[in-house]
Amino acid sequence: MPRLSSFIGSRARRLAMVFVGWLAFFTLLNLLGSALATAPRPFDPGAVEIVAALTWTGLSLAIDAYHRRLRAARRGVLALVAAHIPLLLVAALADAAFTSWAVRTFSPSPPALSVAGLLLLYLDFDIGAYLVVVAASEVGLIRRAIEQRQRQADLLERSLSRARLDYLEAQLQPHFLFNSLGAVSELAHDAPAAATRVLRQLAEVFRGALGRRGDEITLGAEIAGIEPYLDIQRIRFADWLTIDYRVDDAAVDCLVPRFVLQPLIENAIRHGLSGRRSAGVIEISAEVSEGSLLLRVADNGVGLVAPTKAGGRGIGLANVRDRLRILYGDDDRLRLTSNEAGGAVAELRVPARRASDVAAPAPVARLESSIADAVRSIAVPALFRRRGVAIVAIWLVAGLVWTQQSYLYLSLRGRLGSDTWFSIARHDLFSAALWALLTPIVLLFTRVLPLRRDAIASRAAAYVAFGVGIVLAHNLVWLYVVAPNTALFSIQYEMTMVVGAFIVVVLYVVGHRETLSAWLRERETDTELLRAELTAARRRAEAVQGIPPVLLRALDGIAETMGRDPAQTERQLMRLADYLRLALECTDERGVTPERERALDAAVDELQSIGAYTLTLT
Repeated sequence: MPRLSSFIGSRARRLAMVFVGWLAFFTLLNLLGSALATAPRPFDPGAVEIVAALTWTGLSLAIDAYHRRLRAARRGVLALVAAHIPLLLVAALADAAFTSWAVRTFSPSPPALSVAGLLLLYLDFDIGAYLVVVAASEVGLIRRAIEQRQRQADLLERSLSRARLDYLEAQLQPHFLFNSLGAVSELAHDAPAAATRVLRQLAEVFRGALGRRGDEITLGAEIAGIEPYLDIQRIRFADWLTIDYRVDDAAVDCLVPRFVLQPLIENAIRHGLSGRRSAGVIEISAEVSEGSLLLRVADNGVGLVAPTKAGGRGIGLANVRDRLRILYGDDDRLRLTSNEAGGAVAELRVPARRASDVAAPAPVARLESSIADAVRSIAVPALFRRRGVAIVAIWLVAGLVWTQQSYLYLSLRGRLGSDTWFSIARHDLFSAALWALLTPIVLLFTRVLPLRRDAIASRAAAYVAFGVGIVLAHNLVWLYVVAPNTALFSIQYEMTMVVGAFIVVVLYVVGHRETLSAWLRERETDTELLRAELTAARRRAEAVQGIPPVLLRALDGIAETMGRDPAQTERQLMRLADYLRLALECTDERGVTPERERALDAAVDELQSIGAYTLTLT
């Protein structure tokens, strides 16, 4: 129901905007007629303007819907024009009929014109109004297509970020295991039970990492998930390593990137505490401050040579930085600094959010291609693809239509006198020729000064001023040639000015359509590049994601051997180390190439042949 009411509300607002626009136009037209009248004519807005506005509101909606259907059919330009002619005639007839009824009903002194007379009198007005509506509909289609492509690009960006996160998470696990495998090798001979426990805990860490879903988890869940890894370190450094927690209650439910603590702790042990002879201490603290969660991993080790914000010590921190950048943007969220009491501090700052505060991402519907397909370039005959030829042809047709309209109207009213079709044609074709000369100027103006949201007011004013200047320049030159003794501002040329305004508006839209179409092509190009990048990223992530399950099964298999056959265990660890070296190579920029994939398969076969890998273990 909310979606239905929203849909109805948006349609009602659109209908109201169209009606108000047409009512304002016809009111201004009434004002213009009053100003141009030779005899004083009071301005009397009322029912006639309302009827005209209602008529063209209904016609506008019908024309817009019809044009969108025609564009979806992907017609060529000539077929598109031909298909519009029947509705144009219907619109002109409807306008004449409703205008005749409104004038006869509401005007105190209605004119004696019939519906046919009004149809011929206002045919050029109706054509101009119809073209304005079609032009607005076309721009609306292109804007919708651009917005659709932008939504699709946003969706692809999110999917690409997801694929990159998947890759980064899968990339981290082989490095983590490689760094831990040395401890297993050291314990395998001297303390097989402890080595077995380490292997089991490594498997638990892997299961936890592979089983988690979502980009973020609560800090409490992250600490619980990292406990098997900490247990490994306690086994390795018994009576030497102390791990303290100082986590505020308010921070426990805050969200953090999953598997983010392990690289920070590993960095502290490998780089901070490795050079100490006395006992080492790692303190994990967390607090909420000013809307941010501050997570710190501090050690009392050798510290840093110099404080640093960027860079990192090992792939673990680089991996964390990359994931933070994808999840939260390019802010500097991970810093390594020296601890005042000695040692180093890795400080992570992320927005303090809880699961209840984060809305589930709205499902994005599959984007249909009909809009974008509908607004692609209209098929134009080869002859008219040259702009000059197209302009001349269009205005030649317009001049002939004006000539025929004038001739039929004067014949109907019995006002031809000494005029002939050819004498009328000279006047109207000259007007069309002037517009043919002015058209490139108007199109150039739209390219040089396109409408932009950041300067809409100033540029709209410039467009109005330029449009008025173009219409007045056309009328001035035309009257100077065909009727030199006629005043420029005359009531008999009121409709000439209005039609000229329609022409300028249509030319403005045509000029901007080229700009909008260029933007649409850029969006489509960007979308295709994103789609290709996403395909490559997914392929790369899927290939690397196949490595951790192999490692998990290998850990289970070696744990089964540990304690029964130390020599076999050592061989299995060596084969696992060989596989890990290959896996680490596959996490570089080249990813899993066919050659590397064959090498990985061969390494898995070797693990199976010595009992370190079996499909029966999970």
